[in-house]
Amino acid sequence: RRKRRGMRSLSRFNSNRRLRRPMKHRQAVDKLSKLLVYILGRQPDEFGLFPDENGYVKIKDLMKALGEEPGWRHVRLHQIREVLYTTQTPMVEIENNLIRATDRTRLFLPEIPESFPKLIYYAVRQRAYPVLLEKGLLAAASGNRIILASDIAMAQRLGRRIDPSPVILTVNSENARKNGATVWRFGKRLFLSDGLP
Repeated sequence: RRKRRGMRSLSRFNSNRRLRRPMKHRQAVDKLSKLLVYILGRQPDEFGLFPDENGYVKIKDLMKALGEEPGWRHVRLHQIREVLYTTQTPMVEIENNLIRATDRTRLFLPEIPESFPKLIYYAVRQRAYPVLLEKGLLAAASGNRIILASDIAMAQRLGRRIDPSPVILTVNSENARKNGATVWRFGKRLFLSDGLP
């Protein structure tokens, strides 16, 4: 009898473990879903991301941003797709190599602020630095704006996505605007420009 009771309790324990595993997995998926909503639909600037006019960011850029966040470096593309395919109302949508939040009502737009910080920062590849000094920096032909940071830490974060040892340029925002550059603020941590003379 004692042996049977022990076997029953062990069986119940194993059953509970099996139940907990799917629950923990579901919680992990939900947690990732909420993070993606926050990044893509509310505060992309906190993660150094600038969505296009349709609210999309490149998946590879999102993956780089997630890889910089403690506790989220393990996330892979298949886990993001799981968020998309296992929820009744998907919070994100994917099109080719792009991803965006389905609800973008709280996503802000670039604006020209009333006041600017004196200094903003731009990260560039080492090999591009001499050319930039000679010719200045223009926005890409595709219309993508130049992304600058409000602080050195964010500039370094953006720079390490393109170069292990990026060069961080300090830009005097007033001088840039006097020389014809248009500068927009995007959220609290990013600025955008059509070119830096």
